[in-house]
Amino acid sequence: MSFSLTDHGVANILHGHKVVCPMLQVLDIKKVICCGDKIRYVLTLSDGVHYTAAMMGMGNEHHFRASCPDIRTNCIVELDRYFVLPDYVQGGIKHDILIVKSIACVLY
Repeated sequence: MSFSLTDHGVANILHGHKVVCPMLQVLDIKKVICCGDKIRYVLTLSDGVHYTAAMMGMGNEHHFRASCPDIRTNCIVELDRYFVLPDYVQGGIKHDILIVKSIACVLY
């Protein structure tokens, strides 16, 4: 079975184009604790040319690992549901954040 990354998928998503089920590679996964005890995951996703950080909107670690057990560094994923949070200010700098609501591991 052959899979290819979505050409310019990251750039198109961040520029507001609707990309249906983009195939991206996970470059990194970081666990982040925010708002006291809520656990979030930040994935670095790439289309082979561009990359971006994506926040997983899961509420806890168990839910992420139970629903996405095969997601790890260098695997290929398909974003099923996502949206872009525009003009988020962090450290005095505006940037867009990719929020992933549903993701599936395709190849690992």
